[in-house]
Amino acid sequence: MLDQNITTLITSVLSVIGTLIAVTVGASLSNRYTLQSEKTKMHNAHIEELSTLIKYIVRDLANKFFIEDKGLKSEEIILEHLMRIRVIVSLYVPSLEKLLSQYSNSLFRLLEARDDYVLSKTDKDAKERFDHADNNFKNLHSDFNTAIKKLVK
Repeated sequence: MLDQNITTLITSVLSVIGTLIAVTVGASLSNRYTLQSEKTKMHNAHIEELSTLIKYIVRDLANKFFIEDKGLKSEEIILEHLMRIRVIVSLYVPSLEKLLSQYSNSLFRLLEARDDYVLSKTDKDAKERFDHADNNFKNLHSDFNTAIKKLVK
């Protein structure tokens, strides 16, 4: 009789321990999956913001070049977008820092070449420098946009 009670007690204890282990492992796996899911959502949100910001830069360049022409408002907005892009890249996607540096340099060269061209409309060299800077920016913009799209999970 005593052996049967001890056996029942040991079986009950092992059942409870097994259940507790199963619950702990299940909760741990669930938390891990939830955390990974949240990380992916945040990553994709940053990628979406980067993509949106580079589209805003192109839009604001068009405003500066074709609508506003003389004002600095579009240029200031472009620089704000670029600063936000730099923050996101440095914090969340450091693999894009080199390409971002090239992209921002080409943007600055384009803005400078555009200003030179506007000031001297008859200078063929200024026009050529502007066209070269424009083509360089377009290529780097395309490269940067492609690199961003590759990061989507």
